[in-house]
Amino acid sequence: MASTTTTTSTAKSSAEKLPAEVWLAITALLPQPTQDSPWPATLTALGGTDRFLHRVVRRSLYRKLFFFNPPASSALDLPAFVLRCSQELQQDRDLCRSVREVVVHSREGEFGFKHSYPEFLTVMDPFHSILESIKSSKLRALALHKFVLTRLSHIALYGLRNLHSLELDFTYLSPLPETIPPPPTHLKRLHELVIRKQTSVKDQEEANTFVALILASPNLRTLHADEPLLSFIARRRKRLPLEHLIVSIPKDLHALLRCCPGLKSIEFAFMPLHPPSAELVPKLERYRGPTHGVCAYVPGRPVRVVDITGTLDADQLDGVVPCLTRATAPTEALKLVLATRGCVPYRVGKLATLATLPALTQLVVDSDFACQSDEVFAREFTRGLAGKLNELKSLDVVGADRPSSSLNQHIGDHRLQRHLRDIMFAAPPEPESWELELAQEWARRSPELRSVSWGVWRWIRPDTANGEWKRVPRELEVRLVP
Repeated sequence: MASTTTTTSTAKSSAEKLPAEVWLAITALLPQPTQDSPWPATLTALGGTDRFLHRVVRRSLYRKLFFFNPPASSALDLPAFVLRCSQELQQDRDLCRSVREVVVHSREGEFGFKHSYPEFLTVMDPFHSILESIKSSKLRALALHKFVLTRLSHIALYGLRNLHSLELDFTYLSPLPETIPPPPTHLKRLHELVIRKQTSVKDQEEANTFVALILASPNLRTLHADEPLLSFIARRRKRLPLEHLIVSIPKDLHALLRCCPGLKSIEFAFMPLHPPSAELVPKLERYRGPTHGVCAYVPGRPVRVVDITGTLDADQLDGVVPCLTRATAPTEALKLVLATRGCVPYRVGKLATLATLPALTQLVVDSDFACQSDEVFAREFTRGLAGKLNELKSLDVVGADRPSSSLNQHIGDHRLQRHLRDIMFAAPPEPESWELELAQEWARRSPELRSVSWGVWRWIRPDTANGEWKRVPRELEVRLVP
């Protein structure tokens, strides 16, 4: 027994030799809490080895609070799980300061939790206590899905002083409380608002009043919203400091854009029929939306990044590219889905029109290349662009077939590849054992090459000549960052 005590004491003192911040950085490398696993087994196991590490792990677990279902290993139901979190936060102020994100989501149930109304009330009281406990913390993100925003929820919400992002999805709004803090005192650091399909116990005007209070945040920069909220904003005709707007089909888009003269980024799910007048969105830098919106929003504006959603017929490039050249700033990043209707050299060769965009640094081409090999793509693509896109640093060919010797020959032998830092393909080469060999050969020809990706894996070039290439997971969603 004495020996056991000595060992435990030694382990404890060894852990405490490192500051808690260092241990928090270490635990950040382990599997983190998710909606399906709010208490990851690896983290909880580490917390069970030492009293000091237990406190550190608790801080890691409380960085992101997910109220979906309690852990599978727990006998607690959802009300008990929420109550336990509430009690622990009330008892430990250091734990409160650790919370960075709270997500509430229900897959079932009218009130956002799969319980009857009396049981729902037993959940809401401790949840309000949680919001009250962390109102002075560094909480940055709050997401409520299929949630009931009660009178007490309103009051607790406005008290979150450091909240950066608020997401309300299918949120059921109750009447507002009679006394609400004036706008300058609540949500003054709110930067991003996502609100979709909100409903109200009384009527839409009640929801509009609630939204108007949130829109009063002086630092609001990003809005992702649907109707009828967008029409309400347009009717108010009050200017908003928005820089990023993500919308579906607003009924009065032009009136909405007049409220947001500082917009730098706009994203449409569907494009309205009428193009905007020339004085609207004069500072626009990023466009994401359907093909026919390119010629409506790019010319005459400093648009540098263009993400064309939907499928772009190869023949349409002749009409789209000239619109890009008419922007007041050079196009630096372009993403498109090209329909070649099979691997036809004429249609693949249409990509040569991109040579009129000499400032392009990032190109993502998703296609329906239906070739038995990539010979046609490699030949036509490199033939049209070699030596012309000298600023191109990142090339991602999503739709090409498995790269083989033809890509090695064509891309490697042309000046197109000499300036590239990152080359990405949707599938590994044939055979897959060529991955590292091809990456090393391309690196010998291109001194600036830093990585080559195939499918879900990315090979990173070493910093030294004798270093080893690193194989790491690749992010599948390509982000346009000029």
